[in-house]
Amino acid sequence: MQQEYPKDIQGQIDSVVGEHGWAVVGGELGDDDPIFASSVGFTESFDHPEIIIIGFEPAVMGALINNVGKLVSRGARLADGCEADRIISGGRVAFREIRQEVHEPHTLLLRKRYGRGRYKVLQMFLPDDAGRFPWDEGCDPDMSEFQNGLIAADDR
Repeated sequence: MQQEYPKDIQGQIDSVVGEHGWAVVGGELGDDDPIFASSVGFTESFDHPEIIIIGFEPAVMGALINNVGKLVSRGARLADGCEADRIISGGRVAFREIRQEVHEPHTLLLRKRYGRGRYKVLQMFLPDDAGRFPWDEGCDPDMSEFQNGLIAADDR
């Protein structure tokens, strides 16, 4: 199933992107899928990959993407495999590039906006309480499982 956005939402997103350089959108694909949030506008405003995060409370995900937007708007460049310590208080987050065929069901709005294959998406990962990411040995299995939802098995 693909995420659909009503036309009036598209206009609101365009307005927010025009004013701030990005917007945050979100949703869920089905009852068994985790909720997600993604940026819209990083590509056009900053020539930067869009950001997606899955599985946390919507307000938390929105705040994290907005924190990334503030950094990117000041010239920060995030890429596959990098970590950043100015996004969450007292910790670091990591980013992994997500292949188009994996993220596309979550990024229909981006595909409509930019065209297929004309944008990149980085997934933001939060560490567990011990500071381990889902690909680190010993990561809390609950934290690892829901965040790995967009990573294809051969990308882990």
